[in-house]
Amino acid sequence: MATISREETNRIAYLSYIRLNDKALNEITRQLGSVLNYAVCVREVQGTITPVEVLLKENRTRKDLVDVIVNSELLLEEVPQREGSLILVPMILEHS
Repeated sequence: MATISREETNRIAYLSYIRLNDKALNEITRQLGSVLNYAVCVREVQGTITPVEVLLKENRTRKDLVDVIVNSELLLEEVPQREGSLILVPMILEHS
């Protein structure tokens, strides 16, 4: 379990040009202790995680294949409003 003293927290605050009253100093000391404890937990778990390099040794990509060629005119016939080859959509934003 990692701990940090009030004096260490006060020194960090001083170096950061931060003034802390007693209440804030106690709270920040508690919070920094929690962060340090979490860092210890992460360090312990780190050894059990499989490195990403091991997972990436196999190429998992797929080929991009076109299955169906779509006729754009057939698609445009299904559009409610169009102007030539453009699809007209209702305005949803007002000009300011």
